[in-house]
Amino acid sequence: MISEKAVQIAFSAISVGLIARTLGVDAFGDFQYVLSVLFVFSSIALLVGSEVAAPILVEASSREQRRQVLGSLFGVRLIVAGAAFLALIVWAVIVEQENYSTLLAILALSLLITEPFNVFRLIREVQQNTRIIAWIRIASSFLKVILVYILYRKEATILAFALLYSAEYFFVAFCYFFFVREEGRPWNWKVVAGKMIYFVRHGFFVWLGVLSMMAIQRLDRVAMEGWLPSELYGQYAAALNLVDSAWFFGPVAVAALAPSIVYRDDSFFSGKGALKFLAMMMLIGLSVAIAVSLFAPFIVPLIFGRNFQITTTVVQVSIFILIPGFAALSLDAVLVKSKQHRMVTLKWLAGLIVALSILFMPWQGMSWERGPLAIFAGYLVSFLCGLVAAVRYFVSSRNLGDAGGKDENRTAL
Repeated sequence: MISEKAVQIAFSAISVGLIARTLGVDAFGDFQYVLSVLFVFSSIALLVGSEVAAPILVEASSREQRRQVLGSLFGVRLIVAGAAFLALIVWAVIVEQENYSTLLAILALSLLITEPFNVFRLIREVQQNTRIIAWIRIASSFLKVILVYILYRKEATILAFALLYSAEYFFVAFCYFFFVREEGRPWNWKVVAGKMIYFVRHGFFVWLGVLSMMAIQRLDRVAMEGWLPSELYGQYAAALNLVDSAWFFGPVAVAALAPSIVYRDDSFFSGKGALKFLAMMMLIGLSVAIAVSLFAPFIVPLIFGRNFQITTTVVQVSIFILIPGFAALSLDAVLVKSKQHRMVTLKWLAGLIVALSILFMPWQGMSWERGPLAIFAGYLVSFLCGLVAAVRYFVSSRNLGDAGGKDENRTAL
């Protein structure tokens, strides 16, 4: 998992750098803007995530039951993906300028296949056999770098890069379909209305939390496109693109550490396991932030060229949002372990409200700084809300334990 992400980040940095050098600051900002809009609308398609579907697939004991789960999940995701596609098309036609509308229409096609075909990825994740998934992602990233380099040599337009990005999603979906065969093909699966309703009902509240977290991450680039001069916006978008790459270490760290420290460790219920996990995640966030901040003066010119001078400063300031961000992520695992699933959603909703308030507040003398400030505040509020819920849980558990101990002593006496 770590190798896959590291290779993807490296290939992504090369691709983004070549695109930035090809398009220039202004057009690169436009490209990053349409990708941010796509990212926000793609969150609609995440209505039924793996956290809801995976346990049901694990519990399915027979091949027939698994095919019912997969068929129902594929059907729900296909319907929701269609809704996300239509929503983005309507937004592109009604709200956006004509040059953005064409790009968004091309990228919107990826919404129709990404989440439905991620069902094949879920099959391998449940089996804990993701090697082929990692190879598919690495191969697609490598192929993308080659094609981006060709477009760079041809001095291609922003339209060509949008077509390439959309084609990548179709390539990955085809590879999932071709290589993951153990549960048959989608036409062999069976759609069950009752299971579809179950997925929607149980996935909706979790989806609100995922939607809120993704909105905190990207709404700054959607909103600030109209506030900042085009050249400054392009450099700001480039900087936040690097911060997004560093953010991927958070989910990877949670996936690697949570099973042993949070989910299986008996010391969790005393609070020691949760505290250890939180400290480790914050330390990882701090380490990544310091490393990126120190090397930014060397990394930014190497990737983007010398026209992105302000990008270095933005990266050095913005990268420290990872500390509260990783802390908030760690508390998601703690709250799930303590069966406070609704609190996960509520804490991200609270963070989003604060982030939007800061983002749209009429600041005087503040330019691009309001974006990182809004994200930092959103992560911090989410972390504090989760921390309060976790502390209350451990205090109440300890009180119940003390009461149980007194009852046992009384019985023994």
